[in-house]
Amino acid sequence: QLRCLFLQRNLLSNIENLGGLISLVQLDLSENRILKVEGLACLPNLSTLNLARNVLADAKSIDHLKECLELSVLDLSHNGIQGDDVVDTLSKVPKLVALNMVGNPVVSDFPHFRKKSIVAMKGLKYLDRPVFDMERATAEAWSSGGREAELAMKKELQKQKAEEDRKG
Repeated sequence: QLRCLFLQRNLLSNIENLGGLISLVQLDLSENRILKVEGLACLPNLSTLNLARNVLADAKSIDHLKECLELSVLDLSHNGIQGDDVVDTLSKVPKLVALNMVGNPVVSDFPHFRKKSIVAMKGLKYLDRPVFDMERATAEAWSSGGREAELAMKKELQKQKAEEDRKG
């Protein structure tokens, strides 16, 4: 029963012929030439996927990830991913906990990418760096009430922490 498969640096342009690998938990397809994520829904136990340094370009190229029902750790770093629908697409990956997006245009070009991602993906604990509870709370405040609500939440959380430190 194959649990981990490392296919990095193999000049692969598509994902295929993985159907019999139902015990596969970890798949490394980094540093290939993959244009579109496909053929992974047949891997019911896949929890860790590395697609760093491929040629994924937009939300359509990664849409298939929503069919990876156990996927919790995903590396999409250093692709060419861009577009304002990327956050919505990634939010449909049901168990996503850790996401690496470093080196993609969407991170710098899409306004408030990190905040919007944290709000959209409730279970996310890591997005290029850890997502702490305070950051999640302020991002959610920002989402519902803008910059003023974000600052008010940050001030409130700092006040609570100061009180706890005094008591404890």
